[in-house]
Amino acid sequence: MKIAHKEYTFGFTAYVWHEIYEKSCIFHQVEDLVKEFFTITDYTSDIKKIIFSICINPQNVDEILQPISHYAWNKKLIEIYGKIDFQTFLDANPQDALALMCQSYLDAINTIPSLRGMKKVHFDTQKLHEDLRRFFVEKGFLNK
Repeated sequence: MKIAHKEYTFGFTAYVWHEIYEKSCIFHQVEDLVKEFFTITDYTSDIKKIIFSICINPQNVDEILQPISHYAWNKKLIEIYGKIDFQTFLDANPQDALALMCQSYLDAINTIPSLRGMKKVHFDTQKLHEDLRRFFVEKGFLNK
């Protein structure tokens, strides 16, 4: 187990409709393991925190809530957003719902290099993406 300095961490939030709140809580097990086994300093020395937010809402709510990933250089913080189709998530069994959330996180990581202000920041997004994908598969959260 890696012991990361407390200010270098991953954070997770969710914007979900009340009907699927409990199903979305299944991701907590993934959050805890990511925080336990991964540290940001393995991928960058320029970022202190990555916050992943996931949005799973009916279409009329999605039209109001348009989260955009961004980099806050003064806080050394990256906020990335993933989105899952509400009906797909609602219809998914728990294992498939967890896989949808893991895949959404991986997809959001791929947006990091394109964030405004990131040109001078060294961040090995490809390594983070590959390491997390392998981890998710090994833990059974995601199919190959």
